[in-house]
Parts: sequence; structure tokens; C-alpha cells
Amino acid sequence: MLPTLLVTFRESLEASLVVVIILSYLIKTGRGRYSKVVFQGVTYGIAASLAVALLFSRFAGGLEGVTEAIFEGSTMLVASLLISSLLIWAMKHSNTSHRIKKDVDVALDKRQEIGLLLLAFVAVFREGVETVLFLAAVSFSGGLSLFGGLLGMTSAVAVGYLFFVTSGKLNLKIFFFVTGIMLLLFSAGLFASFVHEFQEAGVISVLVQEAWNTEHILSERGFAGSIMKSLLGYNANPSVLEVVAYLSYIAFVGFVYYKVNPAKNIAALVKR
Repeated sequence: MLPTLLVTFRESLEASLVVVIILSYLIKTGRGRYSKVVFQGVTYGIAASLAVALLFSRFAGGLEGVTEAIFEGSTMLVASLLISSLLIWAMKHSNTSHRIKKDVDVALDKRQEIGLLLLAFVAVFREGVETVLFLAAVSFSGGLSLFGGLLGMTSAVAVGYLFFVTSGKLNLKIFFFVTGIMLLLFSAGLFASFVHEFQEAGVISVLVQEAWNTEHILSERGFAGSIMKSLLGYNANPSVLEVVAYLSYIAFVGFVYYKVNPAKNIAALVKR
């Protein structure tokens, strides 16, 4: 449940915050009458995301054997790379509020309500498509939970509303930093799982020998083991290449993450 909760909460919160920033700015600038246009964009974005989820499930459900393993591995690879790129991009562009408000001004100065609608639509649809891809990768690793997904989205909407009623004074920087680290570890697990699937399909045939076997100590079928498998990509008997891929991914992406957000900035963040 935890991976589903984490992914849906993070993605839904990002979409919620964009919508909240737009609505707050419209109200503060005396243009609250355009709020209905924003809600229309949100509705269309949700509907389009559900359509993508349906098409994706229909396509994935028709695969089997080697083709299925390659498809699952490819989905995990794309999801892991996308998570990392989004985390790094978010650290570089942490002040998105100003950009969103500027986009609202541009749309309304040109008297183009469609521009405002598209702004809300794209914010929701983008996060929706990313959520579909991430949850597909979670389902392949056995960690998908409908309850976790609903809880994550509901919690995100609640936090977004709280951010709205407090006029944006709620400090979410520590939250995004902590969840960013958790998503980084989750992404590394997906990357290692991609290697596992491709080795099973015979696409990758190097370093396939077993690195270790801890099934008797911490089984993947047990409570703790299943949580670690779905959240961190734990494998009781990984191949040597899986271990190398996991550690290399954390080392490389962690280094880039550190360079984007230096230790002195992290220390200042935690003290807030």
C-alpha cells in the first residue's frame, strides 16, 4: 500500500497545488469569476487521465510471456527515469508560483479563457499520466493498492485545501524534500526491477548469477519483505547486475540531486 500511497499523494498534491495557486491568484486579483473555467479544466484533465489509464490497462492485459516481461521492464525503466528527472527538475525550479501566476496573466490579458482552461487541464492531465505510469510500475512489482491510491489522492486534496485557506503560508519544502528521497529509493528499486525483467526475458544475459539469497532471513512473501519489495525494490535473491544497477543508480542520481540541492541548503531547510 505504501508505494501507491506515496506516488498518488505526491502526484495529486502537485496538481492540487497548481490549481490552488491559480484559484488564489484569481481571487486576490479580483478575477474570481474565472474560477469555473479552472474547474472545467480540472474536470477534463481527470477524465483524460482516466481514459489513458483504461487504454494502458487494456494494452498491458493482452501481453504474455517474453513480451510481457519486456513491456513490464520497459515500463519500470521509463518510470524510474521519469521520477528522477522530475525530482531534479523540481529542485531546480522550486519557485513555480511566480511562473504560474504569469501564465494566468498572459491568458487573461489576451481574453482567452481557453488558455486558463488549458493551464488547469495540463497541470492535472500531466500528473495523471505520470501517476498511471508510476502505478503500472508499482503493480508489476506487486505493491498496487486501491485503498492506498484513494487515501493518497484524498489526503493530497485535503492538504491542497489547507494550503488554500492559509493563503499559501503552509511550508511544504521539508515534505517535498523527504518524499523526494523516498521516491528516489523507490525509483532505484524500479531500475533494478527493470534489469530483473530483462534478464528473465533473456534480453540481458550478463552478470545473471545470484549475488546472495536472504529468503530464509527476510522473505519477499512476508509482511516486512513485501513492503520493502514494493517500496524499495527489495529482492531476496538478486542477480549481480541487479545489485550493481541499484547501487549505481542511487550513486549517480543521488550525486546529481546533491549538486542541485547542496548540503548547506538542506541544513537550512531542516532548521525551518
